[in-house]
Amino acid sequence: MLDEDNDQVPALRFAPVGTTVVNRPVLAHSRRNEREEILSITRRAAVAGLAALPLASAQAQTAFPSKPLTLVVPFPAGGPADIFGRNLAERMSPGLGQPVLVENKSGAAGVTGIDFVAKAGSDAHVMGLMSASAGAIMQSLMPKMPYDPAKDLAP
Repeated sequence: MLDEDNDQVPALRFAPVGTTVVNRPVLAHSRRNEREEILSITRRAAVAGLAALPLASAQAQTAFPSKPLTLVVPFPAGGPADIFGRNLAERMSPGLGQPVLVENKSGAAGVTGIDFVAKAGSDAHVMGLMSASAGAIMQSLMPKMPYDPAKDLAP
């Protein structure tokens, strides 16, 4: 049945008793604007979080470095690696505000010194100079390396 005024919209002239006439369908859940609503809520949350960041109280953390640092040179004192390590330590100290101590731990083509650094664990105050021999070559020459360079050391 078509309405006489508008021939495109069908309309009921008479509805049976007990029924409701609705001009448009009602859906239980409409997803028409769901993506836009989620994005706007996400943007609002992100902006609110970033705006509140300066107001958040800072966690009490000790400044790094909190104690003197140790630079392990895995070669004997007086050699080129030692001279490089001492120059590096001398230049690092003023910027860090802590002294950088150089320890020479030579042996097994650098493996002994790097093993000391690997066993220091998560202590970031111990660092070392690593050579290609201690990092890559000795893995194929020594059947039992005391450390795994890929797992025990961080760049």
